[in-house]
Amino acid sequence: MTDKKPYILGFQKCGLNSLIKWLGNEVNTVSEDISSPDSIKKFEAYKDTHEPVIIIRKDRVKAIYSMYYYFGYNEKYTLEQFLSINIPHKQYGNENPIHRTDFERHIKPFLKYNPIIYVLEDMPDSFPHENKGGQRTKQPYPEITQEKRNLINSYLDAQ
Repeated sequence: MTDKKPYILGFQKCGLNSLIKWLGNEVNTVSEDISSPDSIKKFEAYKDTHEPVIIIRKDRVKAIYSMYYYFGYNEKYTLEQFLSINIPHKQYGNENPIHRTDFERHIKPFLKYNPIIYVLEDMPDSFPHENKGGQRTKQPYPEITQEKRNLINSYLDAQ
């Protein structure tokens, strides 16, 4: 282990803030949303002073469903409309949730740095789930139904 600091990359609604909290306040971290088109370029500026990338990800269906409620898309769009949106976004390249949660594609440029990859669902009980089920929103998210899960999966399968 080196004295380098961790450089944390994650996906929205996949435990990025929880991972930072879990590592502790004494850890000086840099964090970045990995779905940002320039995330690899930003990381490379830190590669000499920061540990290889620590990335956290989770089930895409859960991530998409959480994004839909947490960011208020449910107030503007049906779930099916949300899955189809094609809105350019400066930070993420595109707001489309299928694009933003394409974990493998976003992680691929970082593999040469041998990142540590944590999977949210596999974290220990001591891991602080900062917003599990919408605890920090106006109201908790409704449970995902099998119908909604199937709808999201149909869009993921069509990718």
